[in-house]
Amino acid sequence: SLSVALIGLGVVLLATGWRQVHAGRGHLVITGIYGYLRHPQYAGLILVILGFNIQWPTLLTLAMAPVLIVMYARLARQEDRDLEREFGETYRAYARRTNAVLPGRRREKAARGLP
Repeated sequence: SLSVALIGLGVVLLATGWRQVHAGRGHLVITGIYGYLRHPQYAGLILVILGFNIQWPTLLTLAMAPVLIVMYARLARQEDRDLEREFGETYRAYARRTNAVLPGRRREKAARGLP
């Protein structure tokens, strides 16, 4: 079912992102899944939340989903700022060409900051 697919894909994104970041040992990871998404772990968590809401649409899960998604979006923006401070132009160039949580084509953004 759709819910199981979303939850499964979410878990794969979480595990893959975690494994790559920890293998990077403090270096900026921009290959593998990070070549497609800057925040695959947050994308994975959001997919799991959406899958749970389809599978078990209770008042609690429906109420918590938007709160959690907004929190993960804020964490992603904070992580972007932290990584920009740590890695400078290398991270800015990476962020211009790599989407945050949704894979796909990305137009280069003007030098007005990170999305």
